[in-house]
Amino acid sequence: MLLTGKEHISYSELKTWLECGWRHKLANIDKLGTFDYTIYTDFGHVVHSANEEFLKTRVMDTSKAMQELTVLWKERKYPEPGQTPGPDWPEWPSSVPDLQYWLDSLEDCLNSLPAFMEKEFPGWEFVAAEEYILEKMDNSAASLKAYIDGIIKVKDKKGNYIYHIVDWKNTGSGGWQADKKREPDVLLQLVLYKIFWSKKHNIPLKDVRCHFVFLKRHDISPKKRLKDRGSKRCDMMSVSVGPKTVEKATKRLRNMLLTMTRGLFLKNRFNCKFCEFHKTPHCK
Repeated sequence: MLLTGKEHISYSELKTWLECGWRHKLANIDKLGTFDYTIYTDFGHVVHSANEEFLKTRVMDTSKAMQELTVLWKERKYPEPGQTPGPDWPEWPSSVPDLQYWLDSLEDCLNSLPAFMEKEFPGWEFVAAEEYILEKMDNSAASLKAYIDGIIKVKDKKGNYIYHIVDWKNTGSGGWQADKKREPDVLLQLVLYKIFWSKKHNIPLKDVRCHFVFLKRHDISPKKRLKDRGSKRCDMMSVSVGPKTVEKATKRLRNMLLTMTRGLFLKNRFNCKFCEFHKTPHCK
């Protein structure tokens, strides 16, 4: 049993630890902090649900997804156009647009996906969606826990199946910036998924590929937003996973488990800006 009270860790937990060991302690061991819904998390939830059904059925039900987002908007009491957020509303930055913006972005993102998938993965076949992973780490009593957004397979020129792990990412209109695409801690997510999914199914790593698929919202600017309507909103970034990458990823997992077992929780003062514990009694 780990200090977190669990026998497994997740990528999000590992990412928190890589950002700041002290933040990981406060959130995952001391159980402090709360999760607040935002329009960004709600939008992502709706997109993931729609994409999951699309992979299973090859039918993209955009209308259902738009209705789901509308219901969530009302349940959360997000502001309507022209309204000022009241005391019962969550924090609402002035840069966040109204419901119609999110519906327009959702519609174009989802409508773009079927053709995009066929173009990038011609003849793809469904394998799994939201697949649950709970695999033991080598030489450890702990496991990695994950839910993989999608797995499909495509035959290569020799007629052999190549498996593709897909992780949906909702982004702004420009997608990820170049520095984020090179960030090892970001890429680590798919590296771990590939390692442990391959292990679960006993499939050679060389037969598995992994990709981030970006579903890009419209530009927030009213003029650019209007110009974006009806445009293609999907893009993709593949992540290479060779022997050295696998070695580095497993080493990071081992280091996390080792330092946690020893009770070492180092603070990273370079990652304080967006931390919910910054300047609180829990982290001075």
